Amino acid sequence: MRYNYYEGVMRDKRFPVWIIWFLVVLALLGAVYAAITYFAPVMVSMPLTAKSSADATLRAMEATPPAMAPHLYLPTLNVDIPVAFGGDQTALGTGGWQRTAGVTPDQKKNLAICAQQFVLGVTPWQTKEHSPFYNLGKLASSEQLYFDYKGKRYAYRVTEVAELTDDGTQAEAPGDSAQLTLFLCSGDGSAAAGPVVQAKQIGPVSAVTY
Repeated sequence: MRYNYYEGVMRDKRFPVWIIWFLVVLALLGAVYAAITYFAPVMVSMPLTAKSSADATLRAMEATPPAMAPHLYLPTLNVDIPVAFGGDQTALGTGGWQRTAGVTPDQKKNLAICAQQFVLGVTPWQTKEHSPFYNLGKLASSEQLYFDYKGKRYAYRVTEVAELTDDGTQAEAPGDSAQLTLFLCSGDGSAAAGPVVQAKQIGPVSAVTY
């Protein structure tokens, strides 16, 4: 309270307390949202999407015939992404990328595919979608992976999970046996440090059974 000679007793003009609390709550909610967005790729299942259950990829495979376009399935990680053969690094924005075209699953060679591990998006769902290989290192030996190509579904069994020790040249080596190698790429398309998964081809499967 204060006294003015002309106006008499007047109340002090103070900043409303409720506005302060509103700003505090708003800041806390913003921090929580940012944390959820950042850590979204950790989750195997993603609420409010087609991947809301941990077995969504598994069920999608059971209900979908082998695709003509290249497509990679990692059931235990709940990941299924399109794969571009050749082209440039812009392919990484939509899924996986085989940097050098020419090797296909029907050959006795190494099919090397890379994808990004982490890309921060505006929403948790966008971050999750653009970070398909975030959990790549969690794949274990003997787990099965699947790859669609020209109407056939090829099954692979994980044989090794290691760490990239070079610029990706070793991971992309042609080899002399039918296998699948998965590794990480940065946004510019260059190989990135992190897990490298090698899987031996079991063969083409007309119907996937589990």
